[in-house]
Amino acid sequence: MKKRNRSWCILVLAMFLSLTLPLSAFAQDTATSTQSGNKLLIYYATPKLVNNLGNDAAAAAVFAKYDYVVFGAGLDSPTHSYHVSTQNIIQLIHSLNPSTKIFGYVDLGVSTNNFPTGVLQTKIMQWKQMGVNGIFLDDSGYDFLTPRERLNTTLDFIHNNQLSGFVNAWKPDDVLGSAVTSMNPTGAPTHMGRNDFYLLESFVVNTATSNTAYKSNGGYALSSAMKQRGDKVIQYKKQLGVKMLAINIVDYSVYTNDQIAKFFQMAEVGSLIFGLDGYGVTGSYYSASGANRFIVRDHAYNTNYNNLLSKFPGYTANTAQTEFARAGFKLHNEPSSHWWNYRQL
Repeated sequence: MKKRNRSWCILVLAMFLSLTLPLSAFAQDTATSTQSGNKLLIYYATPKLVNNLGNDAAAAAVFAKYDYVVFGAGLDSPTHSYHVSTQNIIQLIHSLNPSTKIFGYVDLGVSTNNFPTGVLQTKIMQWKQMGVNGIFLDDSGYDFLTPRERLNTTLDFIHNNQLSGFVNAWKPDDVLGSAVTSMNPTGAPTHMGRNDFYLLESFVVNTATSNTAYKSNGGYALSSAMKQRGDKVIQYKKQLGVKMLAINIVDYSVYTNDQIAKFFQMAEVGSLIFGLDGYGVTGSYYSASGANRFIVRDHAYNTNYNNLLSKFPGYTANTAQTEFARAGFKLHNEPSSHWWNYRQL
């Protein structure tokens, strides 16, 4: 009886600590820690040159810390000068961390490259031969004139080749909904499913954009926009089982380490509140150019994230919808004030 009471006290104490400790109090990410399944990196520069390493094995060790990695356009081509190196890095990542899912970039947009079906399929197969787990389909929304039929046909080809799709569109409805529009005249349902992923780009933070909404709010998305997109993915996650990931962008060259850490923590808490499966913060232009070229920074991911996600479903919001809370964490977001903490509303 005494032993049972002692065990019960320990359990209660553990639950209390999980609700009251700040993110920094949890075990933090290291190169050897157990992957928590929530770390996303999108990297458009040359993989071998990440952090100016210039070595395949060292580069693979950087990427293997993540659960989801997206590599940029063109590397799939056998004539690309870093094609062989990138293929080697992909294989090394799989050896270092078999749970890391790697995606290769393909532009699906009509108003951008408008690749014919045959070209899209060639790119997909070239990425598959390099050893990726899936294909990142950029510019997939109606704003890039990408119709539902084009998306579904491409997803079918991806799935038939035992790969996952990772779809990027600003509006979730464009790739997950089935409303009748000029881009989907028959109201065809999406072919995205439980093995696929949807990207919320610039979900909480983008300090590198010229978008006036972010600039007027200190680099953060407006609360109303964040809530609108977040509520949509909650709906579609329940309906379709698609996994939801968010990427946030920070120009590392103009902020202090403490400021960058705050941007990351705000992005992490925002992802938790809206129940996202993964998230990340990357440098401007996805490390492809400018002052952040080749740079990948380590961030202190909460290794208890997935546990919190499963134990505390749903979020609450204040009347003004500038403050959101879940699992004991709170996010406050308005132009004059941005902060997060671990107290419940």
